Amino acid sequence: MKTHVVGIGTDIESIIDGRSAYVEPLATLMSKRGVPVRLTHERWSHIVESHDYLAGHLDLVVETAGDPDYVVTGVRDELLAIKSYEQTAIGAKHVVVAYKEQGQDGSIITCVYDLEAREAAQKRNPMAEVIDILSLVPHSLNLRSKQLWLDYDDEADVLYISLRKPQRATDSEMAGHFIYHYDGNELVGVTIWHARSSVEADAV
Repeated sequence: MKTHVVGIGTDIESIIDGRSAYVEPLATLMSKRGVPVRLTHERWSHIVESHDYLAGHLDLVVETAGDPDYVVTGVRDELLAIKSYEQTAIGAKHVVVAYKEQGQDGSIITCVYDLEAREAAQKRNPMAEVIDILSLVPHSLNLRSKQLWLDYDDEADVLYISLRKPQRATDSEMAGHFIYHYDGNELVGVTIWHARSSVEADAV
């Protein structure tokens, strides 16, 4: 199996004479198009804080983004690298890594485990459970603290909503720019891509 890893760094941000020093990415890999794609320490921190099942599985994320089974276009300009694994820490899953390419520079937005559609999923009505939470999105983006069971990644414009901590999700489903996280049939979290831009578009 060929992986397209350029390197995995471990440098930590440092302050020199009051100025922030350059921070090496946590990992850099080569996409299918031959574009270097970075995963920063800050982005990985956001991801594992809300998707705790990915903690300790950086290798799956790097392998999926660098050597996916296929790549599809997302709801806007992001790309979704998808790879199937017969075994992960929580069973057989598809790993989905969302990333952007801008010229010869790329960055990972977020990543998630996802199962193929199944009969049990048809019985779920996640929007009914999260409609009150979603009504808080415009306010949550303006909070001084960006983490109160909410974690907003400003650079990636991704809002992570946790209904319990830790989530310990065993399944995830994507619907447009929403990702619903479940423990069995219990909704434990929601990830929203393009959170701020969607709110601003609705306000126009």
